[in-house]
Amino acid sequence: MPTLRKPPTTIEYSIHPLALDVFHFISDRYQPILRWNTFPDSLKSALLQQQVYTGIMHSEKIPKPNSDETLKKAVKYQFITPMWALKYTDQAMPLPENYLICYEPDELTDHQISLMCWNSFFQLLAFSVDRRKLSRAWDTINDMVPTDVMQELLSAKSLTLDVFTAWTGGSKGTLVEQKRKEKKNAQVSHSQHYSDAEMLAMLTGTNWE
Repeated sequence: MPTLRKPPTTIEYSIHPLALDVFHFISDRYQPILRWNTFPDSLKSALLQQQVYTGIMHSEKIPKPNSDETLKKAVKYQFITPMWALKYTDQAMPLPENYLICYEPDELTDHQISLMCWNSFFQLLAFSVDRRKLSRAWDTINDMVPTDVMQELLSAKSLTLDVFTAWTGGSKGTLVEQKRKEKKNAQVSHSQHYSDAEMLAMLTGTNWE
């Protein structure tokens, strides 16, 4: 069974060989919609500090003082997931606030490790934002994120249009046009009222006269 612990400061840290392809993919080829370098430092720190890493902890046996028994001493940790966070850390080092899920070297097969690595990549894709819905994401952030949380993470009471377009690399005009279309579609939707016969025809794919 894996164990949970804070990161030791005196051991070696590296990316597991089976996770290197995922790391290079995220670092060199994957282009997220929101640009990390435009985030305020407070938000970057918060995102990195809450990470829980999964990996392999390698140990060596050392003599137990005044005993014939031995103790296990951690010497190296190999990261498996999440790879995206390591892209933004210095020399692939965890922060003191992080936690490590530690597997023994013989607990996971190569196939299991590979699955875990690529699963973490597909999580990024699963929760990415549709560029056609950026204005909705912007509105939702401002509507739902509590003011005190916004203030702590962004040092502002709201996410301004200027800041959000800097995050996305898009233009203000694009978001304004998206908002205009959403408002128009909402008005059309509210103005349309279908009879029971029309609704049945649409659901069954039959013609209605």
